[in-house]
Amino acid sequence: LQRVFGPEIAALQATAEFIDDYLADLSLPNKVKLCLVRMKDWLPLSDDSAAEERIVNAFARSSNAVRAAEIGEAFVYLGLNDPYESPCINPMTSHWL
Repeated sequence: LQRVFGPEIAALQATAEFIDDYLADLSLPNKVKLCLVRMKDWLPLSDDSAAEERIVNAFARSSNAVRAAEIGEAFVYLGLNDPYESPCINPMTSHWL
């Protein structure tokens, strides 16, 4: 995240919260998570660059990190998508950010 979005964003408490949420999300034992894990297994994710891409994409979809990095907008982390609350994988669209 530091390499892609810069050291300022990587050092934020909200970024640490994203990392904690992402790690917790990987370990949740419900049917939705099981389906997501199976879908990830179908994709070519055998190397570290693919895992990095998944993390960067999840960070970008759950925050305004791109705009914060590019134009200095205040960083906002909305949390990871909960499929029980919203079918949209990008919470930024539902918050109009």
